[in-house]
Amino acid sequence: MEEKIPKVPLSDAEFLILREQVRLRQPEAIIKVIEVFDEDIKQLSKYMRMSYEEARHTLIVELLTIFQTE
Repeated sequence: MEEKIPKVPLSDAEFLILREQVRLRQPEAIIKVIEVFDEDIKQLSKYMRMSYEEARHTLIVELLTIFQTE
């Protein structure tokens, strides 16, 4: 089975700017990060041993935590 490489619709520079904005807790940046990774979050949520919505929330919180601590 061929492994799919997720495509982030941002350049490296845009991604780094977005990351810094999330670290500064800018609401627009947080929403943008969630939108960028939404398809991946939906896909991963299907395989978690909890309700779909709870899995989505958990993944979003973890993603934002990673952005804010790196």
